[in-house]
Amino acid sequence: VGSTPGALEVWLLMRSLRTLHLRVERQSATAAELAHWLDRAVRREAGHPLAGLVHSVAHPSLPSDPSHGVARRQMSGGYGGCFA
Repeated sequence: VGSTPGALEVWLLMRSLRTLHLRVERQSATAAELAHWLDRAVRREAGHPLAGLVHSVAHPSLPSDPSHGVARRQMSGGYGGCFA
């Protein structure tokens, strides 16, 4: 225990950082895909299994989101992994 990490901890950190960009890109793509799928439930598309059960979805990738225009200009490579 101290301020200097051990060799194993450094190796694990470096291994994790090498693939961080891939994991973040995939997380962003998955969040956008899920947000669009849930948005179809909000619009009550016929045959959607959650039609009428979801009242709203917030994600910058959705054209209906108030921050979509700004996000489209500022967020190259994805819109982030969080949605509500």
